[in-house]
Amino acid sequence: MQTNTLKTNLLALLLSVAYSLAAMGLLLVSSWFIAAASVVGSSLNYMLPAVIIRALALIRIASGYAALLVGHSGFFKSLQTKRMTLFAESLDNLSLLEQVKSSAQVEAMSTTTEQQAALWIAWVNQNAAMFITLLLLNISINLLIPSHLTYVLCVTFAFILVYALLIIFGLKQAGKIAKQKERFITEFDDKLHSSPLWHLQTEFLDKHIQQKNNQFASTSQLLNAQQTQQKAIFYGQLCLQLFATLALYLLFKQYAGAASQNALFILVPMLLLSINDWLGKLLHSQSGLVDFIQAKQGDAEKALVNTVDKEALSWSPKITRHSQAIHALSLNNVTACSVQRLPISIEINNTGCYLFEGSSGAGKSSLLKAVAGLQPFQGDISFNQQSIVQHFGKLHERIVYCGQSAPILDGTLAENLSLGHEIEQDTLQQVLNDANLSYLGAFTQWLGSGGKQLSGGERQRLNLARALLFKPDVVLLDEPFEALDNHNIALMVRLINQLSKTCIVLIASHIVPKALTLNQRIDIENGRVFSEENNSEEKCYG
Repeated sequence: MQTNTLKTNLLALLLSVAYSLAAMGLLLVSSWFIAAASVVGSSLNYMLPAVIIRALALIRIASGYAALLVGHSGFFKSLQTKRMTLFAESLDNLSLLEQVKSSAQVEAMSTTTEQQAALWIAWVNQNAAMFITLLLLNISINLLIPSHLTYVLCVTFAFILVYALLIIFGLKQAGKIAKQKERFITEFDDKLHSSPLWHLQTEFLDKHIQQKNNQFASTSQLLNAQQTQQKAIFYGQLCLQLFATLALYLLFKQYAGAASQNALFILVPMLLLSINDWLGKLLHSQSGLVDFIQAKQGDAEKALVNTVDKEALSWSPKITRHSQAIHALSLNNVTACSVQRLPISIEINNTGCYLFEGSSGAGKSSLLKAVAGLQPFQGDISFNQQSIVQHFGKLHERIVYCGQSAPILDGTLAENLSLGHEIEQDTLQQVLNDANLSYLGAFTQWLGSGGKQLSGGERQRLNLARALLFKPDVVLLDEPFEALDNHNIALMVRLINQLSKTCIVLIASHIVPKALTLNQRIDIENGRVFSEENNSEEKCYG
């Protein structure tokens, strides 16, 4: 496999050389042809140069596409070899696999193997082809117009100097970029997995909360490191262009009179004027070499354990509470913006189960989402007399919203329950027992794609089990009995009745099981509140 990969890479290199030589030849022959036509006039044989130019153009196009095709073929072969080797080593050493504990580490492995496999296509082919072309160019200038060789050699040495300095600088800068990139990936991964998913909608957060939740310390540092590297390449190209301009000035000053008598004198000025097009772009390829060296120094195995110190992060995946418990909910002239209904006003001051009822399309789900802070609304929604708009950052950790479709992640049972938080297995087992899901098996049981498929009732109870884990003060349930059979409805009712003893439970549903213990029924269509405790009725409009 390695021999075949090497042959493929060498073929891609030869094609890259052919592409570079054809491109350079096309530039020089075209320039000479224009100059010769001006000097010689009608006595010039136009046929031969035209045929050569057409042939060089075809060679350039064909070799360019062929180099890409063969080069990528070699890249994928090399990548396959490296990843299969790593996989085989991991099977022989299972402790290596056990060290993979985050997506950041998997990403590090993937990036490392790609950078090592991409050396030929990202750096070797381009640089080797251009240096061979540069060598042949100097030889050609020495044979055709030796008086101009000094200027070409000076520009060549200037390019090599800039080239070497950029590699040295790139290697120093690459360490910073790799460190900041790794830190950013780890911070982003931890933040995503330690946040309840519905909080990602920050429509009602004030600017301070948005900046606090969305800003990563490593983002600006990573961006600055990448911009510094790009600036170095830009200044390298600028120095190369300035040096070429100086050489061009001296060349014209010395040979201004002779240039009009010899069409070959156009070659070196054309090379100097277009130096950033055919030579300056090569400076951008240094990132390929730098990435390879960094990857080689780290190796894929080291990438498994090369993670950021968790203590340096600004948050913890453990469930924490920073606000006071919620014991009261108030809706004052509230309407969801997507529904044309009269405003609702209610006061809830005790734990229990409260039902938003009404026909399909009445706006039950929209009102529930408004209470959760997930949908724009008019009026005022307050928890403990604190507006959800102004204090969402403090209130949201006490509220859990369970939508109509219970999301199942492609992961283990434990991951689906904890959602990235650090929770003891005893606690997980307890909520599984409470949700009547203990039969699902071990916490390592895989759910989602390629794993165990849950029924609608199991998905809903798993959703409620998540709510139990986070010990909320307010639980919002949108159509929890939809598409469930009688057995699963009974299980859900038992779980909700248990939850309502310690929480304020708001349900939006057109299905109302008889066994469900309700404190109040809020009819949002007719603007009535029915109290189940004292069998009373009152208005809730206005």
